[in-house]
Amino acid sequence: MIETMPILVVFGLDPEGKRRAARFAAADAELAAKAAALLGYRAVRISDAEVLETLPEGSVFTRGDGFIARVSRSVFDKLTAVAGKDQNEALGSVLETEGRMKENSDTTARIRALNDQLRQSGRGGRVMMTSGIEALGAAGVAQIMAAVAAFDAFNGDNDPHQEHDCAILTVGGVRVLFKIDSYDRNLTYHSPDASDPKVTERVLTVMLAEEY
Repeated sequence: MIETMPILVVFGLDPEGKRRAARFAAADAELAAKAAALLGYRAVRISDAEVLETLPEGSVFTRGDGFIARVSRSVFDKLTAVAGKDQNEALGSVLETEGRMKENSDTTARIRALNDQLRQSGRGGRVMMTSGIEALGAAGVAQIMAAVAAFDAFNGDNDPHQEHDCAILTVGGVRVLFKIDSYDRNLTYHSPDASDPKVTERVLTVMLAEEY
């Protein structure tokens, strides 16, 4: 029994209109795919063991169309049907993955926008500061809060999840850290969905970096 892991299969009609097909070992797959492209044959990966067992082994050392063998109409027709099915399943998997990626990207974008709103305007959550920040006096607090609101130097190091929820900056020689936490509405647990303000209570905390 041939293993059901996807195996490269090359097939198609030769210049005489004869049906040809063959399967190739993993070590020969790259060369076989190149030969298929040059000679106008299809190269696909098949995982159907029943179909694979009916196919001869191809030879990348044979020149021309002979690198794949002639096969019967029944074998060719079944191979064509399975190849189309596997290709559609592979396309479906790709589209599903792309859909999940877009959904995750959209969710991240919503979280980022809500975090920016709170940090820049104070709306959409609570703003807290530590005793270390308060001790800097009204002028110092105003300068720091303005710098936090204007901060835009997010990068892969300080914002790996692209949510704009935490960073360290220096204001007037003072190292300041801000972070935004997303809780449930009762401030008891993490939010079940940080992208949904209806179920989320955001808290922006501004502190001296040494207080973290």
